[in-house]
Amino acid sequence: MYEQRVAEPEPNPQAGVTWRPDGVPFPDDAPDPAVDRYVAIDRLDEDAATLIVAPWPVVDPETGRLAFLPDDARTVAVVDAGMLRDRVDRDRGSDRDLREGQLARPVRVGDVFWVRGYHAEPGAWESVIDVTRAGRYAAKAAFLATASGAPLPEDAAGFGIAGATTLDPSPPAARPPTEETPQPPPGPVAFPAV
Repeated sequence: MYEQRVAEPEPNPQAGVTWRPDGVPFPDDAPDPAVDRYVAIDRLDEDAATLIVAPWPVVDPETGRLAFLPDDARTVAVVDAGMLRDRVDRDRGSDRDLREGQLARPVRVGDVFWVRGYHAEPGAWESVIDVTRAGRYAAKAAFLATASGAPLPEDAAGFGIAGATTLDPSPPAARPPTEETPQPPPGPVAFPAV
């Protein structure tokens, strides 16, 4: 009955570009959604870690949100938590230029990694980069967009989604009331059933 915000355009993730957040020391040929994986820690128990694994995302040019394509390619894996920690620490602690800026810290629920050469056993992963900070910014942008629309262009870079198509944040022009325009029922607007 009431327009609460400007409707977003239809998502078009197939036209998206590969998500390459600033400040992440990717190799020149990465990330590649065809071979690289987005691995997030969903749960940590004493000896087991539950991972959500998906192809590397693209940025939907219409909404600026991350899209994980194809939709049915996400999987859940349970791995040895100690082996996961050892594998992540091995690349964080290396002296290679590729790992510059990677913090040595314990793995936690919500951590996100770029993984090349994903296998069921973390020890067999070819290469790992911690992208948790960028992943949290992208998740924050998506969460805030559900309540307020996509970030403004000047704020997009702060969320790691620069280059997304922008939306006009102004509300649509109000139509003059007519006899055919339905009137709201009496009572509080916040609780129309009261």
